[in-house]
Amino acid sequence: VVAVPRLLTKVVRDNDAPLGDVWDGDVLTLPHAEAGTRYTNLFTGERLEAREIDGQIGLPVKDVFANMAVALLVKQ
Repeated sequence: VVAVPRLLTKVVRDNDAPLGDVWDGDVLTLPHAEAGTRYTNLFTGERLEAREIDGQIGLPVKDVFANMAVALLVKQ
């Protein structure tokens, strides 16, 4: 899965980076994943686990973009 933010002028203010908590409440929906499926971000080495959020399986965007505003997620 490749994740890249767009329309950033609506998300960030001033010179803030589009990282972490600015994405609070947003979900990267993974329609073919199951809760507990693990992904590794090849750019950062971070490991994330899909979970049910509001009836959908996905990853919190604030976790996906915690340290870098682009992600290449590989299912483990």
